[in-house]
Amino acid sequence: MAPGDEKKKKKRRRRKKKMDDDDFMIESANVAKKLHEKYGSKKGPKDGDVIKTPRIMSGKLVHPTKYLTLMERAERSQWNRLSVPVDPPEKLLPNTRWICALCKKYSCSGDTGDLFGPYYIELDLSSSYFPDFLFPEGTQRPTDNDDENPPSIDVYLHGRCALWSEDLFFLGGKFPMLKEKLYQFWQTTCSSCGKSGASIKSEEEDSFVHFHCLKDHS
Repeated sequence: MAPGDEKKKKKRRRRKKKMDDDDFMIESANVAKKLHEKYGSKKGPKDGDVIKTPRIMSGKLVHPTKYLTLMERAERSQWNRLSVPVDPPEKLLPNTRWICALCKKYSCSGDTGDLFGPYYIELDLSSSYFPDFLFPEGTQRPTDNDDENPPSIDVYLHGRCALWSEDLFFLGGKFPMLKEKLYQFWQTTCSSCGKSGASIKSEEEDSFVHFHCLKDHS
């Protein structure tokens, strides 16, 4: 490479670094302005001020603008990661009915709220239980020959049914224990209505109820 080309390359790198620094300072100034609009006082920083070091203002700790900018970026990145939809598995059975896999009711039935999903789980073909209620009438069950590579199904849940279910939690855009918990709840009888799918532990020992049953009797 000729000496002149190397100088041009270094000059382009310096110019790009300066542009990146300028963009970061503009973003930091915008964050400072938003913070001032929300928390600012007469003694606080002026619009567009960039706080370089932590300080106490009006009895409150004010973080550096650079720190707040980085935290805002991290929050946006985490939200974007959580919002990415999960791709359906390759071996997926025909669409299930659009009902809650826990209480078996439709969207906005009573106080249950909207249905969320789809979430995907592998069928447990070794289990004696099969969720027939999720499929249209006449759907053929998978055979035992599929044990080594079981098909998956899509399921939907009411937000409130999922929220109050025992040991069912949402992490990273998924329910990590969804398959295991659904098979447990599908074989659990509601102490109120006597139907399966009860997922909310009641005050009585070893007793479970549906969300709508709990709501109706509260």
